[in-house]
Amino acid sequence: MKRYTKMKDSGVEWIGEIPENWELRKGSTIGDYSKGSGIKKDEVRESGLPCVRYGEIYTHYDLKFTETKSFINESSGKILVEYGTLLLTGSGETLEDIGKCIVYIGNESIYIGGDIIILKPKEDILPLFLSYSFNSEPMRIQKELVGRGGIIVHIYSKGLREIWFPLPSKPEQTAIVAFLDEKTSKIDELIAKKERKIELLKEYRQSLISEVVTGKIDVSDYAKASLDMSNYPKASSDESEEIVI
Repeated sequence: MKRYTKMKDSGVEWIGEIPENWELRKGSTIGDYSKGSGIKKDEVRESGLPCVRYGEIYTHYDLKFTETKSFINESSGKILVEYGTLLLTGSGETLEDIGKCIVYIGNESIYIGGDIIILKPKEDILPLFLSYSFNSEPMRIQKELVGRGGIIVHIYSKGLREIWFPLPSKPEQTAIVAFLDEKTSKIDELIAKKERKIELLKEYRQSLISEVVTGKIDVSDYAKASLDMSNYPKASSDESEEIVI
């Protein structure tokens, strides 16, 4: 891959060198922070007003989303956000968990539950670029450093304001987002195919055990035999590798 030719020291240990024409910006300068408000479990519905609850950021969303998993009927006292808003988890079980970031890029306004930090980026920052940045390793380390607590670890907007971000021009941000969208999509496809193969192997393992212990397969002459998967379902035809044992 092509590298930037002119670099400079960022002055931040966990970031290292950055391109010469990039800025280094503190979290306090990248946008406006606020907090979500509580949405109780018994308020959640299968339809109605779209909402995001804290735990769902860990279990249901990743980097970006256009639709919500949950809904509520009553909007009174709830916090409403729109396209381009970043949502970060305010607590977690470990330092590595805190501050997971997703960005909403859907069309309708959505309601935000408690223990979620809301960040509306400045106009010179693409929301999706910032989401990728927040989920990078240098930012994860910095989030850990500002985390607080023991059994349950917390992160606050005060701490996020102290984090440093490398920031390119908006056209470069656009190029970075396009590149990462394409590459991460391909990686996700490969992961899905590998996971499918793992599932097939698990199914084969269970089937093999069952057939051998119930006498469906004769292994009395095992020293001269080999395991044959020729009759076992293969992964989809677009996968180039076959499962062989």
